Amino acid sequence: MDAAFAHRPARAAVPRTIVACPNFPCMWDTQCFSHEGEAPISVQRVNRFADIGMPVPDPVPDLPATFHPAPPRWHVQDWFGNINRVGGVGTWVQDEIYPTCPSCARTMPIVAQFGAFTPFGAPGWEQWTEGVIYAFWCRDCRFSAITSQQT
Repeated sequence: MDAAFAHRPARAAVPRTIVACPNFPCMWDTQCFSHEGEAPISVQRVNRFADIGMPVPDPVPDLPATFHPAPPRWHVQDWFGNINRVGGVGTWVQDEIYPTCPSCARTMPIVAQFGAFTPFGAPGWEQWTEGVIYAFWCRDCRFSAITSQQT
């Protein structure tokens, strides 16, 4: 996610870039990334699943995004409509699960989510994007995390 055009406070509450590992076992567990400045600089391997025999899709192309303020009606959503958003409350497929920061062990707040029908535009992703991908951020430690939930 590149939030270059989103309104952000002077001391950015979220980083400009949040990334996700495209290796499928990563998508079934929490992925954490350390950030310096605006870019992720290292990966914390927290994945418990084996990589052997897992399909790897083509790289996802950069996708431009435009950010628009949403009226209060969209701050909390159910499954109807566009559930892609930056900020707000998570639309959980299953139970609410907030990861803990690998540095300070505090609960990380959600900063964005992307729904199943996001047009990623690269072959091989369609069967793996059912559900919701969630992004989290620990402002003090500068760690981002990605999780996903599916039905």
